[in-house]
Amino acid sequence: MGSMYALLKFVPKNSLSMLTGCLANVRIPSFLHQLLLHWYCRKYFVNLEEMELPLEAYHTLGAFFVRNLKAGVRPVGEGLVSPVDGKIQEHGVIEHDRLFQAKGKHYSLVDLVGSRQLAEKFNGGYYVTIYLAPGDYHHIHSPIEGKVTKSIYIPGTLWPVNQWSVRNVDNLFAINERLISVVSSTAGEILVVKVGATNVGSIGVEYDNFRTNSRFLRDNSAAVTREYPKPWIVAKGGRLGTFNLGSTVILIMEPGRFKPGDLKVGEGVKFGQTLGQW
Repeated sequence: MGSMYALLKFVPKNSLSMLTGCLANVRIPSFLHQLLLHWYCRKYFVNLEEMELPLEAYHTLGAFFVRNLKAGVRPVGEGLVSPVDGKIQEHGVIEHDRLFQAKGKHYSLVDLVGSRQLAEKFNGGYYVTIYLAPGDYHHIHSPIEGKVTKSIYIPGTLWPVNQWSVRNVDNLFAINERLISVVSSTAGEILVVKVGATNVGSIGVEYDNFRTNSRFLRDNSAAVTREYPKPWIVAKGGRLGTFNLGSTVILIMEPGRFKPGDLKVGEGVKFGQTLGQW
């Protein structure tokens, strides 16, 4: 663990991720590109039947990463729904400002959202952490009908968010770059926390020109908060944003608002699948 941690600690992860994002959009000879895409789909178990377009229609890796789904393959369920395809990493009640990361490791809600005032509103609420693998569909959707009233961008490093990092890197989700959408609904506010990771070229949102990792940011860079006097209306299942490669989404609900369904750590979920009820 020690040698791996030391190696990754000194790798310029933000710069590497920015470079990866640029290279993903470089066009290479068609036959090589198709070989690469077919290899990628086999390695990461991509379901080709769900894609909107045939594999040959994607001329760069970047375009393939942000592929759309065929209409109707992700019906939107009742209650609060999953905003992404992925795997449930953790879920539970936020107690005394702490969220569970992995065995023996917790992290602070205040550190995650960058505001003690905001954290106090959600302390005692419920959270669901969902990890997106490289082969997953990469768009992010709203878990509930509502209005985006605020965005919070918090610069940070870009550690991987795989199982090794979750088990070994302290405060992983609170030190990586984050982009938070605050969605106001009839069930109260929900935080959709989008966490950056190594080789995620950037995270973008539909309702603003935020695009993360757009400069060589450092851990002590200032956070940016934008409030929207005219909130952006979003339907349940409406698109909120996009990961340019896989990463993690953390949903955070206010206390007393959410009753989880039968959620199991390690279980796969699909965008639109019901996570619980109000």
